[in-house]
Amino acid sequence: MSTSSPSPQDHDARIAELRARRLARLRWLALRAVLLAGVLVLLGALAVYWLLATVGGRDVLLAQVVARLPTGTTLTWRRAEGPVEGPLTLHGVRFSMPRQLDPDCVPTATASCATGRIVFDAGTVVLDPALRPLLGRRLRLDALDVRDATLVLPENDTPFKFPRWPDVLPQIAPPLALQADRIRIDGLRVLRAGESLVDIRSVHGSLLAERGALHVEDLVVDSDRGRFTANGDYAPGDHYRSDLVATAVFPAPAGRTPARLACVARGDLSRRVVAVAGAAP
Repeated sequence: MSTSSPSPQDHDARIAELRARRLARLRWLALRAVLLAGVLVLLGALAVYWLLATVGGRDVLLAQVVARLPTGTTLTWRRAEGPVEGPLTLHGVRFSMPRQLDPDCVPTATASCATGRIVFDAGTVVLDPALRPLLGRRLRLDALDVRDATLVLPENDTPFKFPRWPDVLPQIAPPLALQADRIRIDGLRVLRAGESLVDIRSVHGSLLAERGALHVEDLVVDSDRGRFTANGDYAPGDHYRSDLVATAVFPAPAGRTPARLACVARGDLSRRVVAVAGAAP
């Protein structure tokens, strides 16, 4: 018995059927990819919501902040309130970081350099993040509110030396870059070896502090040493480039005119212009 070969019509119908199956499979694969992408996006959105709006997510992100601190630096708090999306309130905050007592000391394999610790304590710290911390090494905040704080500095064991230029200029090296659009500090005492260096009643303004650079806007400090303001940039990491305007009004006895001082500094190490003006009683 012989089998007849398929007719051209049957051949074309078979090809059309295979094409239809292939197109249907491609449609199913595309639909499955879209559904999978939608599920992943939904899971990602839920994860972001959990991180930013729940207590568990807050604790995870705060742990990330602590994990990214330099070696030997610690950050603790007694109690936390609110989600990371803000405002986030930390009670009983303590921040501590090591500091070499003699900046000129060079450690060797057999001898280390003496170190002290910088310790910052605050009764309350309120954070209102602008971007969600902490994916990088910069913490961005809409607002930073600190109350009842103390900063303890270690003793400086550096032998007295006549200052040298530009080493006499301060360095900017925070352990974590900080950008705060609004800063408010109510009560900050700065101590060294048990003695008060300055008692700051209030601070307000905005700043960006990172390694080698500082930018301040409308910064006002009211303290027992006087009232100080600052606006502009100071970048020791860029040949000490500066474009800074600062003023000071010093305390005076009742009935006496307080001394005033204003300073404008522009340029860098290659060319710097400094103008100073003031009035004395």
